Amino acid sequence: MTLSDAIGVSRSSEPAGVLPRDAWRLDNHPDLRPGEARLDVELLRLPAGLLTHLRDTVADEPGARRAVLLETVAERGKLQAPHGGSDGSVVGRVAASADHPSGVAPGRRAVAAATLGSVPLWLRHIAAWDGMSPIVPATGHAIVLPTTPLAVVRDDLDTAVAVSAAETAPVVAALRRLVAVDGRVALLGGTGGAGAVAGVAAREAGATSVAATAATLRDARLIEHVGAATPVVCDPGDAVQATRSLGAVLGGPADVAVAVAGAVAAAALTVRVGGTVVVAPSNDTLADVAASVRAVGRDIQLLLAGGHVAGEVALTLDLVGEYPRLRAVIAWHTGTGTDPTLGAAQRRRP
Repeated sequence: MTLSDAIGVSRSSEPAGVLPRDAWRLDNHPDLRPGEARLDVELLRLPAGLLTHLRDTVADEPGARRAVLLETVAERGKLQAPHGGSDGSVVGRVAASADHPSGVAPGRRAVAAATLGSVPLWLRHIAAWDGMSPIVPATGHAIVLPTTPLAVVRDDLDTAVAVSAAETAPVVAALRRLVAVDGRVALLGGTGGAGAVAGVAAREAGATSVAATAATLRDARLIEHVGAATPVVCDPGDAVQATRSLGAVLGGPADVAVAVAGAVAAAALTVRVGGTVVVAPSNDTLADVAASVRAVGRDIQLLLAGGHVAGEVALTLDLVGEYPRLRAVIAWHTGTGTDPTLGAAQRRRP
C-alpha cells in the first residue's frame, strides 16, 4: 500500500491528489480499496462550525436544515463546515473490511476517529434529526481510511455518548502522558462533556488536585456530580481573575492546564513556569492560540491536542464506560439524557 492510498488521497476526486480534508469532493463509492473499512452509519456528530453555519444561514425549520445537510453530502461526498473545522465523528456497524489495520470485525459497532471532513460519506436519510442538535441519527455509509483509527463501542455504552466521547481522545491521551502523580491540573472553558472526561482522565493519570471553570451554577453542579474536579465559577475570558480563582482551589499554579476556545491566555497564566497548556480542538486558529500565549509572556510548553493514534479512542471509551456519572453528564450535554443533578420529581417538570 502506498502512502497516498494509506492516507486516502485516492479518494480525493476534486481536486485530485490532495488530502481528503482539503478536497472539495470525495469519492464515496462503497467499494473498498485495500486497507479500508465501511460503516453502516447510525449516528453523526456534526462539526461545531457546520452546526453554527446551519443555525445562522438556514431557516429555523428542521426540514430545511435536513435538506441542506443531505444536499451537502450529495454534492461533496463528505460533511465539512464552510470554513473548515476540526471535529465531527461517525459511529455505525462495520459492514465490510478490506484488512483495515484496526482489525475490527464486520458486525461490530465502532466509531471512526477522524474529522468528518476527511471521511467519504453517503447518506440515505436523516429524518429523525431535529435540525438543532449536533447528534444526527442517520442511515448511509462511511468509508474508514486505513490511517483512521476504528474503535469498538462496548454494548452498554449509548451511541450518542460514544460518538461525543471519542472526540475527547486526543486530550485524554495528552493527560495520560503529561500528568504526574500528585500533579495539579486546571481545566478552563470546557464545561461540557469534554471537560468532564478531561477531569476523570486527569485523576486516572495521578493528579491529586483538579479544578475546572464553570460558567454557571448548573455547570458547577454537573462538575460536582462527576466528582473528579472542584468547580470554580468564573469567566476564563477574564484571565487574571480565573488564574487567581483556580490557584486558590489548586493550592498553587497548575502543572498542566487544558484550554478550549477563548481560554488559552488564562491557561498560560494558570500553569507554573515550564508547565504545559494542552489546547483542545476548537475554532481558534493556531495564530490566535500563539498570540494568546505571547500576550502573557510565560515560559511554558504548548501542546495542540489534535489527531488520533491507534488505541487512544478505545482507552477513552473504556474510561467513559467505567464511570456511570460521567456517562450521565455526557448524555445530558448531548441532549440524550436528563440532568443527573436533579431529583426524579424535578426532571418530570416541564
